[in-house]
Amino acid sequence: NLDFGERSLARYLSMHGYDVWLFDKRGCGMSEQRGFFSRVRYGWNFDDIARFDVPAVIAAVREKTGAAQVHWVGHSEGGLVAYVHLQRPAARREVASLVAIGSPGSFRFQNDLRPLVRFGRWLTPLVALQGTLAPFLIPWLWLRFLPPGYLTIFPPNVEFRVLCEALVNLVTNVPRGLFGQYVTWITSGTWRSEDGSSDYEGGLGKIDVPVFLIAGSADRIVPPASVELVYERIASTQKRFDIVGKGYGEAEAYGHGDLLVGRNVVAEIFPRIEAWLCAHDSLSSLS
Repeated sequence: NLDFGERSLARYLSMHGYDVWLFDKRGCGMSEQRGFFSRVRYGWNFDDIARFDVPAVIAAVREKTGAAQVHWVGHSEGGLVAYVHLQRPAARREVASLVAIGSPGSFRFQNDLRPLVRFGRWLTPLVALQGTLAPFLIPWLWLRFLPPGYLTIFPPNVEFRVLCEALVNLVTNVPRGLFGQYVTWITSGTWRSEDGSSDYEGGLGKIDVPVFLIAGSADRIVPPASVELVYERIASTQKRFDIVGKGYGEAEAYGHGDLLVGRNVVAEIFPRIEAWLCAHDSLSSLS
């Protein structure tokens, strides 16, 4: 989760009266970390998060708050798991609306990532330890030479100070199984469960809750076309798709991470999310 003082979407929404709950996925943030004496093991993947953890989180928030429904606001993978969850009929009764920020509905558009994932076997150890190593990296080294760094943000839109904070607080270790799924999806251009039984991209048409999609004009990890596909596929009658960046009314282009920590997110991004939630709110809690 991203929490940079005033440049925090969670804090912004809380200040506007929403009951905001943050989801730290397995092994991240305040969730139990893997360790020698921990019960946590790195044997999980994307399917586990979408099928088991997301329903558990929503159930817990509803139980604690008494709310019949929640709004789900997710960035990147946070939107991906919601796409999968909302393909279940029962799940759609629990979610008032979805805001997905930089979350693709297809992996056929990631041209900048495809050359890198061909070396997936060699990148796995680096990605598995990136959260441990990131605080010790010189930011310019991260941006110029390490694959996650120079693809993650649009440098002119993120201050050096924010980049340093992100390296310490944002980057996490990625389990081998989870990273392996992304390698498979990007190289094959498909988006399926590990066992092949569920076609996640093919199931987007089952989503019928109100959905607000946001894409960064300079996002090299999630190109706008991969988000627009979601807009075209979902069955929602209330849906919106915004590309943000220079040429679309914003002061600067937006990369992937910039969508939450860019220079002008408080003025350019956060208000439109709050306005969407307000328009679709029915006394729901926010996750």
